Amino acid sequence: MRNRLVLPILVILSLTTIPASTQTAHANVPPNQGPIASFTYNPCVMCAAPGSIVFFNANFSWSHNGHIASYTWNFGDNSPPTKTTSPYITHNFLLASPGKWNVTLTVQDTTGATDSLTQPVIFNIAPQFNYHPTHPMIQQTVTFNATATRDYTTPGTIKTFQWNYGDGTNATGMITKHSYATSGTYRVTLTLLTSEGDAKISETITVYPRIIILNTTFDGLNVSITGVFTVNATSQTASGSITITAVNDTTGAIVYANTFDVTIPLTNSNSQFILAIPTSYISLGATCHVDSAGQTRSSVSRDPDIAHHGVVDIIDVAQLVLSFGTTQQSALYSPATDLNADGQTDIMDVAMIASDFGIPVLA
Repeated sequence: MRNRLVLPILVILSLTTIPASTQTAHANVPPNQGPIASFTYNPCVMCAAPGSIVFFNANFSWSHNGHIASYTWNFGDNSPPTKTTSPYITHNFLLASPGKWNVTLTVQDTTGATDSLTQPVIFNIAPQFNYHPTHPMIQQTVTFNATATRDYTTPGTIKTFQWNYGDGTNATGMITKHSYATSGTYRVTLTLLTSEGDAKISETITVYPRIIILNTTFDGLNVSITGVFTVNATSQTASGSITITAVNDTTGAIVYANTFDVTIPLTNSNSQFILAIPTSYISLGATCHVDSAGQTRSSVSRDPDIAHHGVVDIIDVAQLVLSFGTTQQSALYSPATDLNADGQTDIMDVAMIASDFGIPVLA
């Protein structure tokens, strides 16, 4: 692979700062009509208390207005409806304990708009799923994984895992993959078909437009970084999913491709991290900066974490010092310390490692 000097390109990406009251980040997504109700449940099979205690979580309910104001629960056991401002609630099905109930959740947002959802709950079945990446973009493959589901019956009664992705498509299987054609927020429903009946849970997923953070050529590789970040003003954290693709600019072969789910704290109104890009020659590093105003920039160089131990520190500086002043013709020259790939380890490389000093590296 040939060396070439291409100056890193800095691209500014506008982000959305979330109001303090908002629970979930939703940036640059076309608004849905009204709120979306969704909830999961977890039965307390090992609880010693009498009755059937079930924990409910409606935290994935969503409104394009930014805030769900209330949650009203009808547990389907002849108990009176319960209205709360918290998405979390525990209910003991004391009055009727057949082991399965139709539970209805009604959410209301700050504009007064509502949405209701009824899902069957089976006490001995605990459906669970997650998805990756957590901030997907259009046309990006999302993996839905329900392996954390628990069946407390003996023998197990789960027959089928059915998925409704909220965009008119469906699938079956414990682990499935899906991509969305348009941005927006969708309700994903997992239904477990069991010999005791159906059990359902649902979560929302927000799909973002594809945003290019960086697209440049460096060290013989075409490096593309796409992703989206949102900043939570309350927790002072930035969260997002970043996809990196490195392609050999001569052969067109994909050298590296990976997606990172990142949540990072904002320290002194700024946060930085480096994404490692391993190659068969010299690893590269994409340095990303996020500030509290909701802007990020990224540049690519050879990996400043020269020692490859997860952070740019004094060990990396020491290795660069050993090669300082050398060129490609020198016996002590090390390509790994030539961060800008210009054929020599000089003051420019010192400046680059100094600017990255103390930054953690994700690999």
